[in-house]
Amino acid sequence: MVVLTQMMRESVGLDEGASAADFLALGEDASAVLDGLLSSDESRAAALQSLERINDYRIEIFEQGGSVQEKFLELIVADSNLPVLIGFVGSDRLIEPVTGLENLIFWSLLDSDSPLQGTWIEDEGPCYAGWRPFLSGKVLVAFPASIVAESFRRLICALFSIPHVELAGVRAVNGLMGSVSGITLSGDVNRYSPTQARLIFEAVSETNPKWRCLSFYRILENAYLSNIQSILNDSFHFDAKTALTIAQKSVSSEVQQLITLAESLSMQAQFLAFNVAIEDLLTAGNKYIKALDKSASDDRDLYGHREIWRKAVLRFYKLRCSIAHGGTSSVIYEQFSDANSAAITLLPSMERIAYRSLGLELR
Repeated sequence: MVVLTQMMRESVGLDEGASAADFLALGEDASAVLDGLLSSDESRAAALQSLERINDYRIEIFEQGGSVQEKFLELIVADSNLPVLIGFVGSDRLIEPVTGLENLIFWSLLDSDSPLQGTWIEDEGPCYAGWRPFLSGKVLVAFPASIVAESFRRLICALFSIPHVELAGVRAVNGLMGSVSGITLSGDVNRYSPTQARLIFEAVSETNPKWRCLSFYRILENAYLSNIQSILNDSFHFDAKTALTIAQKSVSSEVQQLITLAESLSMQAQFLAFNVAIEDLLTAGNKYIKALDKSASDDRDLYGHREIWRKAVLRFYKLRCSIAHGGTSSVIYEQFSDANSAAITLLPSMERIAYRSLGLELR
């Protein structure tokens, strides 16, 4: 049973020990005390059902770091029975109240340690919850109580441009994270390092399409050697000679490192989507992509490989080189007036590739 806080109990005249279920049973009177929150029978029924899970979570409230948005989504952790619940409050008036978001706000009002306890307003009439101005532009994150790692908390902040003491305070914009309806995370939630969190945060915070592309590529670069080392460690005791030969081939070139990463993490579908975007740009006559493709065609083995995703990896790498290098012997991003438009077109698929390398699947 979830017991009401003193302010919630006194606002509707319930006795000490009254529960959240007793409060919701008051119907529209309960909604009035919550300043219009949970105003429909359906939303109150959903809130009542959600109380079964409230003790399995801890809620934190953050400032939104990017363009203010309003949405609710779940981040599914493969090794956890419970998803992370994330609610963005856009303004002091919920445009289209989402039941999941309303539940998070209600949970916070039930938490005696929540900063929302200081927002109750007592005018001439009955007191009511003044959550609207306080939560405007905020993010509510309900973490499963079983996940306590700071590395995971830092990862969530990085993914959604939420200010964090270990992440540089730069102006952020919304990429794919502004439109996803949910995320699935596979693997150990404790594995994410501070370096990875900073790389993610820098990527999602970058506004220039050129540097944004390169920033997402750097996430993959960070994963290269650790992935090869992991493969070597797993196979060394079974066949050391073969394991060393494969590892040596894997580190022979940056393109090969990227191919090894794509194979081991099953990223072929993401690279094929990137390749489709490249083909569309070629069909549209983008001069920058045409120059990149001509450069890529010099590598006959990969460019003509029967597995198209390998050709996509090569094109992906050539894009990175055109941004990172400024010499005269290769394609240079700044040489082409349509390079920015190409980068903007390719960024969604590049983001998905980078997130896949981190064990994140976006929906």
